[in-house]
Amino acid sequence: MPPKTADLNRTAVKRHYDTHRTDVLKDRMIKRIKKGMIPKFSKLEEYEITNEDVNEYRKEAGLEPIEIKEPKRKKKKKVKEETKVIITLDNVVKMYEEMEMSAKTKKDYIGNITRILKETDCEDANIIECLKEDKIIEYLKDKYTNNNTRKVYLQAFLHLIDHNSVLKEELGELRDKYFDEWSVAKDKAAQDGIDKQLKDESRTFTSILQEVQDKYDSLSDEVLLYQLYDELTLRDDFNDVKVFKQSPKKDEVKPEKYYVVKTGTIHMDHFNKTDKKYPAVKQKLSPLLQRTIKESLEQNPRKNLLEKKTKSIFNKTKIGVNAIRHAKISEELKDITDRTKREELQAKMKHSPQTQMSYIRKIKNE
Repeated sequence: MPPKTADLNRTAVKRHYDTHRTDVLKDRMIKRIKKGMIPKFSKLEEYEITNEDVNEYRKEAGLEPIEIKEPKRKKKKKVKEETKVIITLDNVVKMYEEMEMSAKTKKDYIGNITRILKETDCEDANIIECLKEDKIIEYLKDKYTNNNTRKVYLQAFLHLIDHNSVLKEELGELRDKYFDEWSVAKDKAAQDGIDKQLKDESRTFTSILQEVQDKYDSLSDEVLLYQLYDELTLRDDFNDVKVFKQSPKKDEVKPEKYYVVKTGTIHMDHFNKTDKKYPAVKQKLSPLLQRTIKESLEQNPRKNLLEKKTKSIFNKTKIGVNAIRHAKISEELKDITDRTKREELQAKMKHSPQTQMSYIRKIKNE
């Protein structure tokens, strides 16, 4: 056998160490324990040495037993996950229900927003994601070519964004896109209104009233409604007007709208659309209309001034509230330069000078 060289010895030792590394290191650890070294708990786990084993080795070396406790492990910090913000249709409905505004305005906003979300399959989705996409804007531009209709829907979403701080923050500059589209629709709708005003013609209110009186019973809801509009040309405000035989007592809870038979006065503390702009109305009706109402109530006793809803009457007569108001203004403002007459009619009909001018039409030859 040839003599071993130093290189061969080193190679053999390394091969042995690599093969038996764990056992070698464990043996070294045991020798150190016997010399009084206190090992780390992690090293004991690594070499599968128990606390009892340690004390056995120490006993062999004449050392006192010890207790090696497992150290408290530091809890790993959880990486904070980014919370996804979600706004649902239910959130929107609840927001509007809690807002201070007229019941009709709430209903309109909720109805318009709900309708478009349904039509764009966003009813059950995260509204934030739907608004971030061009989906709703493009849908409105494609589906609702009528500028005024598109303006109304865009205004509803713009109002929602501006009154929901989370939504406004999430959309950021995208909010301006809704505003820009609304502005375009608004300007085009105004031009459409001018074109319509120049082309359209209106009947006189006198002819409308005469037609209804000729067609329906003199004590019917139909005749009564149009006679009311002749004296008090409001909007669609004559639903649910309660009837009192005499004036309610001072401490009695009064409804928002009521008529007193004894005094012939109608009281209106609430108006659709312009509720916050104009003061309440207390108006004594003409003797002729008072008599008509009295006879109608005697013939058909009821709690409300009108038994039928105005919508059903308009559907029946085919003459709605807008046609009534256009006719009334166009007939009474034949002399458009009479400022006093204009202002009296503005106060009576509860609208602005701008609205009044937009209602004027050329009178039809009848």
